Amino acid sequence: VAVTLLKAGQTVSQALYEQGVGHVTTTNLLDSLRTLVDFKRLRAGTKLKTRFNGQDQLVSFELRPDLLKHYRADSGDQGWASQRIDVPITSVVTEVSGQVISSLWAALAEQGEDPRLIVEVVDIFAWDIDFYSEVYAGDSFSLIVEKHYVEDRFLDYGTVLAAEFVSNKTIHRAFYHEIKE
Repeated sequence: VAVTLLKAGQTVSQALYEQGVGHVTTTNLLDSLRTLVDFKRLRAGTKLKTRFNGQDQLVSFELRPDLLKHYRADSGDQGWASQRIDVPITSVVTEVSGQVISSLWAALAEQGEDPRLIVEVVDIFAWDIDFYSEVYAGDSFSLIVEKHYVEDRFLDYGTVLAAEFVSNKTIHRAFYHEIKE
């Protein structure tokens, strides 16, 4: 098994040739993936995984353009068979809390959170708090939020299930509630 990353300006064909894969095999392999993958949109850093048999023939190929896209092609009696592999996303409910010293952004960044979470907090309390003029040093926040992971790597935030923001000693709370029709 060999794992390589696509280099800037390099094509998948070139990467396969560098691993000793022949022209016919490369052409057949890539033809099988063409309906699934837009090869022109692949960027440097795309992960390629190749598996060879005992005779140094390519028998399996995987392509990972990003965390959510995973493609695999296997060689068989009928040629190459390609498929998109579903990437499992794990959701974890977690608490994020902190105290504002200089800004809400700095407080969330200090907790190691992504700036996208600030947008969520501001949207939740937009009717109650003017975040440009009503956030003070000493204000605090606490959130219960879903975080989505792929292979233990943070992907994005899910739903903010509960939020509390204490601004100038005034408590603001919000809870997620889904209305079923």
